[in-house]
Amino acid sequence: MEKHHQSIKGIVLPIEWDKDGRSRKIAVMTFDEDMFAVASNHFEQVMNQHLRQIVSVDGEVSMRGNMKQITVHRLLIHKMNPG
Repeated sequence: MEKHHQSIKGIVLPIEWDKDGRSRKIAVMTFDEDMFAVASNHFEQVMNQHLRQIVSVDGEVSMRGNMKQITVHRLLIHKMNPG
């Protein structure tokens, strides 16, 4: 699979943890249950502070082993309304 541009919306989830239980690697799980590991960059650092929140991202998608990986170029964090 070559790199291609894609826009996705989903929930930010941790997929790898360090020995202290902190998130080391994150992914976006879309609402049709497709998972995209998030490549390490500034946006990944920001998204790591918004676990279990809904986001929309645009970026370049490629394969990392048997998982899709997205290098995020644009990020929108959706605010959830309480109650």
